[in-house]
Amino acid sequence: MSIISGGVAGYYSANASSLYGQKTSVASALEASTASLANTAASTTSGHSSTVTLSSAGQQSNALSNYYAQFFPSRTGMTSDALVRGVISPGSVSSSQGKTLADVATDARSRMDANYATMKASGTPYDANSPGNVDTISLMGNLDRRSLYSVSENVGGLFSEQEQKAASSLMKQQLSLAMGEFVGPAGSQAQFVDPYAGDETARNLAGAKFLAAVSSDEKSSAAWNQEKAPIETALRTAALKEQVSKPLPNLFDLLSASGKENGSTSDEGGFPSLQDIKATNSSLLARV
Repeated sequence: MSIISGGVAGYYSANASSLYGQKTSVASALEASTASLANTAASTTSGHSSTVTLSSAGQQSNALSNYYAQFFPSRTGMTSDALVRGVISPGSVSSSQGKTLADVATDARSRMDANYATMKASGTPYDANSPGNVDTISLMGNLDRRSLYSVSENVGGLFSEQEQKAASSLMKQQLSLAMGEFVGPAGSQAQFVDPYAGDETARNLAGAKFLAAVSSDEKSSAAWNQEKAPIETALRTAALKEQVSKPLPNLFDLLSASGKENGSTSDEGGFPSLQDIKATNSSLLARV
C-alpha cells in the first residue's frame, strides 16, 4: 500500500502499530502536535511565555495562521494569507476555487500582474532579491497552493522561468514548515517551533499527510512524486524497525490459544496436535 495515496493513517496503523494493536507513540504525538503548536504559537505571537489554552478549533486556526504569517512577510497593504493557509491546509482553495487548471493559471497571471502594478505604483517596483523574500511573497501571497502549482508548472505558458522557480520555492517552504522544518526570513528563526521535537518519524508522517491533501492536479506531477518518495521510504523504514523491535508472543501461549480457537484437542500426553501447530505457525508469520 502506498503510504500517501493509500491513506497515511491506514498505512501507519497497519505497519507501525505494535503486534498487540496498541497505538504507537509516534501516532499519539502526531495527533497532539497541532494543538500543541497552536498553543505555543498563541504564546509566541502574543509575546507571552505562558501556556495558552485555546477553547475552539477556530481559535487554534487563528493562532496557527498568526504563527506561520511571520515566515511569509509581505509589503504593507499586501497579503500573504493564501500562502499561510497553504501550510495549515494545503488542499484549501480560494483563488482556484471552481476553476479548471487552465483558468487557474489565467487567474494567477492576472493576480500577479495586479500585484506587480501595485508595487510599481508605490514607487518601489518588484525586487526578486528583496530582503526576507518580501516582494515575491507579496507577488504570490493571494495564490492558494493549486494556483501556485499552475505557476510552477507554467500552465498555458503564461509564466517566466523566474516566476516558476519562485512558485516552486514557496510550495517547498509550505511543505517544510508543515513538517516542522524552518524555512523563512533569518530574523524569524528564533520564533520557530518544531512541533515534533526532533521526532523524524512524526515529521515524515506530517509530510505524508500534507502531500495527501494537495490537489489532484499536483498529485499528477513529477514534482509531487519526487517529494513523496523519500517520505514514504523513511516511514516504511520506521515501520519495519518498530515491528522488529517488538518481542514475539510466547509460542506456547499461542499454541494453547490456537487450540482453543480451533476447537481441537491436544494429542496424547497433553501436547498440541499437528493441526494446532500448523495454525499457530501461520498466526506467528502473520504477526511478524
